[in-house]
Amino acid sequence: MQTRHQQSVVSTTHYLIATIVAGITVLPISYLLWRAFSDGLEAVFNTLWRPRTLELFINTGWLIFTVAAAATILGVATAWIITNLTISGKRLWVTLAALPLAVPSFVASYAWLSSFPTAFGFWPLALVLTLCGTPFVTVPTIAAFAKADYAPAEVALTLGQSRLRIFRTLILPQILPATSAGALIVVLYVLSDFGAPSMMRYETLTVGVYSQLIGGAGHARAASLALILTLTAGLIVYAEQKLRAFNNQTATSSYRYQQKTPVWANALGIVFLTTVFLTSVVAPLAALLHTFFNNQRYETDWGRIGEAALSTLLLGVIAATIATVAGLSLAYLTARVKTRYSAILETATFVGNSLPGVVLALAMVTLTLRLMPSIYQTTLSLLIAYVILFIPKSVGSARASFAQLPVQVEETAQTLGDAKLAVWFKLCLPNAWPGIAAGWLLVMTSVMKELPATLMLRPTGTVTLATELWNASSINAYGAAAPIGVVLVALGIVPTLLLAASVKKALPTELTSRSEPPVRTNEKYLVKRSGNARN
Repeated sequence: MQTRHQQSVVSTTHYLIATIVAGITVLPISYLLWRAFSDGLEAVFNTLWRPRTLELFINTGWLIFTVAAAATILGVATAWIITNLTISGKRLWVTLAALPLAVPSFVASYAWLSSFPTAFGFWPLALVLTLCGTPFVTVPTIAAFAKADYAPAEVALTLGQSRLRIFRTLILPQILPATSAGALIVVLYVLSDFGAPSMMRYETLTVGVYSQLIGGAGHARAASLALILTLTAGLIVYAEQKLRAFNNQTATSSYRYQQKTPVWANALGIVFLTTVFLTSVVAPLAALLHTFFNNQRYETDWGRIGEAALSTLLLGVIAATIATVAGLSLAYLTARVKTRYSAILETATFVGNSLPGVVLALAMVTLTLRLMPSIYQTTLSLLIAYVILFIPKSVGSARASFAQLPVQVEETAQTLGDAKLAVWFKLCLPNAWPGIAAGWLLVMTSVMKELPATLMLRPTGTVTLATELWNASSINAYGAAAPIGVVLVALGIVPTLLLAASVKKALPTELTSRSEPPVRTNEKYLVKRSGNARN
């Protein structure tokens, strides 16, 4: 009954667009299957059942579990401290919590290795990926905490319920959709990351795929390994869908009465936030600056760095816009409809994000040469790859915002005379705008940091900051790589600050006490629409 209730607000247009987008994203997977089995089924089984494959799978699984758990704990703790403790400068802390998004994992790895040359292996890599991935959980969870309905929690508190039980039973279900979406992005990020594991000499499935390619073992064997990545990503997305469906609750108001928290709790919260910021942003940036100012061997080519910065920014803006617009219908559909078909569409879209950039690049090369030779090694093919890789970031963020608007509000608007698409444009999009904007910025920062697909698909003569840094570090020109890393981080700060600003708009003014909940966009819309209907 609930599914039919929610389906009534979704238009056929959303189904059509979501289907087309999902179909485009699975094209590389289609190539992956074809390429993996091109040498026969026996060759695939021989590759998958090798002891080396099992070792890579265990390494990857252990890394994913560790980083995802640590990033989720840090992200939820950071978001809770910022939104619930009575600390000063909450909006500043939102900005500082989002800033690690400006530091690419391979830049952070390079920075830590420049300070600790022996920091190789699992735990240093897990630390770097956790610090880089935590904001993917923190940012949407802050917005979810800000929109959560605290009225039942206040009632439960007066009835003697413990704060821990109240959080687990009343608050956690409201933030879980946003938190799980962020954790899913972290998992897929770790699953497909190539630069940081390569630098820190920890072999994962992605590194194994790349090793197969450059080692001359053949594309079929590399594709067979990539099948494991794809299957793992599909299972992870499916598990997240079930978890979200089990805890599918939305806030009905933004009422909150924040009591002053103890001074010692506020002090511990500030220490925690400061420590996370220092280790995730200040430490790697300080290492880069130290290497830059002590470089006496390489001359900095600021003209080429400026050209790379401009290309990086333009590619990020265009790709983020395409991914956000393309993902809106899918985000809305999966937020409103819980059917097998919508789950398949969402899984297809998210699984594309699990493909290593190098595998996706090979798939794009083959597809463009076979189907559209005119776009081979052009900016268009590179943008398509970016969208396939990072559209889950926009979908996950927008979906969480759509889910927090009660479906009854849309049905009420439709009874007042507006069509489904009109309600979506006039009511849903304005209410979901903070999450949509956050997703856009997440995609943009990800594009700016993407490495392997850019290396293989960029048009001849096109340079980005990521490729320039990789080229310099690959020949051990660390002095030349340092200024590129500094500029890459500095450029990444711009969209990160915009992301933090979009999240801060969702926060009540310093989260102070209020006697009445604010009038929301949906309430204004319904009042205006009902007035027009009466007239």
